[in-house]
Amino acid sequence: MAYRDQTSARGGEGEWLTLGQAARFLGVAQSTIRKWSDQGRVPAFYTPGGHRRYRRSDLEAFIDRSGPGGKEAGPLVLRALELAHASGSLFSRASALGVRGWLHLVSEVPVEAESDFTAARELFSELGNTTREAGMVMMIGRAAFAQGDVGRAEKLLRDAVRMLKGIGDRGSLVEAQRALSMVLTAQNRIEEAERLAHEARETVGPEDRVSLSTTSLALGLVRAAQGRDMEAEALMRDAIDGFALYDIRALEHWALRYFAEFLHSRGRDDEAVVYEERRAGLAPVSTAPIV
Repeated sequence: MAYRDQTSARGGEGEWLTLGQAARFLGVAQSTIRKWSDQGRVPAFYTPGGHRRYRRSDLEAFIDRSGPGGKEAGPLVLRALELAHASGSLFSRASALGVRGWLHLVSEVPVEAESDFTAARELFSELGNTTREAGMVMMIGRAAFAQGDVGRAEKLLRDAVRMLKGIGDRGSLVEAQRALSMVLTAQNRIEEAERLAHEARETVGPEDRVSLSTTSLALGLVRAAQGRDMEAEALMRDAIDGFALYDIRALEHWALRYFAEFLHSRGRDDEAVVYEERRAGLAPVSTAPIV
């Protein structure tokens, strides 16, 4: 598609952006935005010389579609990365990369999420911050599961559980235990999954509203696999209600996927459609699962 340069009329960067400008706008590598263009996710226009140009309004629409909170959070995270680079602080850079990785993960772009989590892990390791490094190991495991690499996800999450137990970081440990339980449930290894789900429920603090809901979901999936449907449904509904109460849209979207699948598997298709429509209203960009 051809384009008309509007930069001079507008002043400054204008409506049309080069590949490099578009990549900085989205906070991703140039290779990533090329791939998204080739996949049709981000429209690209071409100059007579064959160079790509991107329309700012298309990029803004992509951010708006790319997941709960993406439009507001994306530019803020990018600015945080710019400031961290300018400051020379490795800790600040690692922290900003971790936040951007989480944004990618809940926006269901797991390859980019893993890239950011891996970079953050390397920086925390260089700093000798074992607590944050262990947290990034957990997040890399979650991104691996979202890519369908169950075996690698299990190994990373087991490493994270071991590291976090040694450190005594209960807040992160509960999520590593919960995520590992869900990975094992997906492999139909129900006995160990149940044990880890209970361990996560014992680890979670009474005021940790997020993990109270995530661990409810994990145990609900175990109960569904065991055929204990009444318990499974109650636990999954509790998780969804908890996320909705605190307006945690990304996690509500995530839990709704599992609950709709549960309803379909029990032949309750009409009920499942209601929850799928509710989930669609939370603006996903793919069907990649996360744990």
